[in-house]
Amino acid sequence: MSEVARTILGMELAAISIACLSFIVAALALGWQVAAWLLDGPRVRAVLQHGVVGRGGVVVTTVNKDARLSDMSLMREQGWRGPDVIGVAVSNLGRAKVKVTGFGVVLKRGGLSANYPLSNEWSPPLPHWLEPGESATWYAPLQDAHALVDTTRRTVNPRAGGAQMKIQLGSGREVTTARHLEL
Repeated sequence: MSEVARTILGMELAAISIACLSFIVAALALGWQVAAWLLDGPRVRAVLQHGVVGRGGVVVTTVNKDARLSDMSLMREQGWRGPDVIGVAVSNLGRAKVKVTGFGVVLKRGGLSANYPLSNEWSPPLPHWLEPGESATWYAPLQDAHALVDTTRRTVNPRAGGAQMKIQLGSGREVTTARHLEL
């Protein structure tokens, strides 16, 4: 191979290497832009809670995977004698604020839901803005969830159950808790 041919081959390999490196850098930049776009707006997480009202507040526990009600008898002995509640703890994990316009109880198996477009004395007023990194919790009486399950079983679906909570956002989107309570 002549000296000229080796020089041309070396230039071609350098050009191909630079082109491959440029392609990789461009693909990484595109991936970063897509990730930034996906993470840019509000990201809302809803966690199901169960508790009891009393003594000027609400004591709650996060619902476990077993979907059973927590035993609140010890709390009742210590003065928490109000109604049992089901709650939804809402966290804004995104970079933009989000408007919560309502909340409700929805059945995992069944067709009915109970919506609360207005707040109650245990919950923040609606509509409510959640800034990035903020959280708030809304509560509904557990007896409403029991009534919803009972009515649905009698009228629509005998296998109805699995009470979950949902929130309505100002964008029209609804976010439902991943876990449910078997009632």
